[in-house]
Amino acid sequence: MRDSLPTHHTQTETDTMTAEYEPDPEFVYDYHTLRIAGLTFAGVVTLFSVLMLTCNKIRRCGKPKPKPVEEDDE
Repeated sequence: MRDSLPTHHTQTETDTMTAEYEPDPEFVYDYHTLRIAGLTFAGVVTLFSVLMLTCNKIRRCGKPKPKPVEEDDE
């Protein structure tokens, strides 16, 4: 049962297990650039969604509505 499983690791065993799993120890995230890029992307998506919600139709967004043509009575 559970009696055969080790319940306790020594400090050297834990260090060995974590040291073996580092796939690329030289790789480091650039958190500042990731944060700026993420905030910029979120801002653009938010601005675009507000623009879509305020426009009547995407095809006519920003274009004036056509004026009705008056017919001459003769």
